[in-house]
Amino acid sequence: MRILYVQINNDYSGSSYALKSIIESHNVAKKVLMTSYESQGFLTDCEVSESIDIPYKFKGMSLATICDLFRNWSKGAKAFIREHKQNPFDIVYLNAISPWHIAIPAKILGVKVIYHVHEFYAKPNFLIKFYLYVMRITANKLIYVSEFCRSQYSLLNAARKGIGEEIQFTPIRYKTREENDLDVTQKLNGPIIMICSPKKYKGVEKFMDLARVLPNRKFKLFISQRYEFKTDLPRNVEILLGKTELQQELFDASLLLNLSQSPDWIETFGLTIWESLSQGTPVIVPDIGGPVEIVNVSCGKSVDVRNIELVVSAINEIFVDYGRYSAFCSESLKQSQYLKSKYPIVSPE
Repeated sequence: MRILYVQINNDYSGSSYALKSIIESHNVAKKVLMTSYESQGFLTDCEVSESIDIPYKFKGMSLATICDLFRNWSKGAKAFIREHKQNPFDIVYLNAISPWHIAIPAKILGVKVIYHVHEFYAKPNFLIKFYLYVMRITANKLIYVSEFCRSQYSLLNAARKGIGEEIQFTPIRYKTREENDLDVTQKLNGPIIMICSPKKYKGVEKFMDLARVLPNRKFKLFISQRYEFKTDLPRNVEILLGKTELQQELFDASLLLNLSQSPDWIETFGLTIWESLSQGTPVIVPDIGGPVEIVNVSCGKSVDVRNIELVVSAINEIFVDYGRYSAFCSESLKQSQYLKSKYPIVSPE
């Protein structure tokens, strides 16, 4: 079997990491990856049989980005048709809903089209609606990262009747720790951390508000790029930019927060949430979307994270005493092991 995997951008985002882990999980001999090698990302060193370089780089909301995208579409479609004529593909595996330029010629040429859907748009613009239409008429199979994601696309009628649908959780980067690895006393005094993109809807300003409310706790924010805060930062907050290897940070942390602000942003999965659990670190997450499927009451709290008082109350419940916190840490490891077997990645057919 020969599979073409397609990802338009190659960076250190969750989408790029997800495709790398998917490719590595598939037991397929001939793996061909089409992405942009113009910049460094998770896919740069992905082990595949062949690679197809189609340059693309997001340059902000600008004409340059639009031109780059059109070049990517044109070059990608031509490269696919050329490669398929020389050595036919059995499957094209599209990461996200955007690679319409591969889906259409693949459908015409009789190649099976699989979409792995990670994102959800509550208010899709014209371009997203176009992507969804192409997906609906070309897909032979849809794989979703969570039940929430699947349900939302069903509401949009994004899949035609009779199409195959599955849920597969994206594998995490880190091995789940053993309970005897944990130093609960040290973890209890560790920082409260958050890992996210530098966007207001990801809750970066809420994170600062929490630090002000809890001045005796240390907070760490991991973001990929700088964020312009409108007020002075609390002294108990440390901001780290562009760090991709976070296992030790997750292990040393006392708690991980995901403060995504609905309805502006609703997480469809929550990779860092699961990775936190794998290191024995409890979590506080939104009470909507994919995180609800990852977290149970024993390993963390699901609350309306738009409400600072509710988040502070959840933090206090987890930190109430050593015994309570130790139980959360232990259950985090158990939940991580459970998630590993719940919706595993399987090789496509």
